[in-house]
Order: sequence, then structure tokens, then C-alpha cells
Amino acid sequence: MYCKYCGAEIKKEANFCEYCGRETDKSLKEKEEVDADTGPYKVFAVIGYAYGFASLAFCWCPGMVLAMIPGIVLSCLGLNSKNEEKRKKAATGRKLNIIATAINAFVTIVFIIVWFAFVIHEINKF
Repeated sequence: MYCKYCGAEIKKEANFCEYCGRETDKSLKEKEEVDADTGPYKVFAVIGYAYGFASLAFCWCPGMVLAMIPGIVLSCLGLNSKNEEKRKKAATGRKLNIIATAINAFVTIVFIIVWFAFVIHEINKF
């Protein structure tokens, strides 16, 4: 293979010309593929990331566990994105959603225990 800028012979798998330092067609095509990440996974990554912060904001409301599961699913799907930045956001979103779900499960259990204790206390008054 030859560099299209300086004409020097370079290796087929080279991303840069070792003589002039410019990018080869191979590395440009790979970069275009990453930049052209138009599939749904890019969108899933961003939505899962945003859902993670929303889940953390509402994780203190009892009974929201089921509402947080879509955030985990979307974040996991976003990990299939070709764009490295979007994959990092998806990974962060997944962590946030899992943490929020765990907190919410704990809050819901405490709420149920307190509610039952209150109901039993009220029943025993009569």
C-alpha cells in the first residue's frame, strides 16, 4: 500500500504514514465509522445516562423500583454503541440506575415495614 500524500510505501495495517505522519485511508474509514454511529445504540446510551440521573433523583420515593428497570436496560443496550464516549455514558448510566434501584428497594422495604407497624399499632388501639 502507498501513502496517497507522499507516495511512500507503507504497511497495509498502518493507521499513519511513517514518513509524512498523515492518516491513512484505513484510519480515516475507521474514524468515520465511529463518528457515523447512527444506530439506536447511541440513543439508548444517552437515554440510559439521563435516566440514571433521574433515577437517583427519585430513588427516595417508595415503590419506584419497576420504573428504574428501563434505565438499566437502555444503558445495557447503549454499551453496544460504536462511539467510545457513548459507551462510557452508557456504563455510567447503568451504574447510576443500579445504585438508584438498590436504594429504592431498601427505601420501599423500610416504608412497608413502617406502614405495617403503623397499621398494627392503629388496630391495637381499638
